[in-house]
Amino acid sequence: MHDFESLIENINQLLSSNRQNWLFGAGISCDANIPLMDTLTNRVKAIITNGDSTKNKEIYESLNADLDEKTIEATVW
Repeated sequence: MHDFESLIENINQLLSSNRQNWLFGAGISCDANIPLMDTLTNRVKAIITNGDSTKNKEIYESLNADLDEKTIEATVW
């Protein structure tokens, strides 16, 4: 039990430090029920293409034109 208490004390000290760095992996959002990038991208595309804003469509098409197929294939698993 002493080791557990020492561990908890150590964690508390680390968490109260002003010098913290956190590194999270790309999949952390899944457990938080936050959509992954492909789901968000598809949702944004659907909202823009089904919406009434010509300006938003122009911006989307301009951004999309900058992406080539290799870039898209490299980011979709």
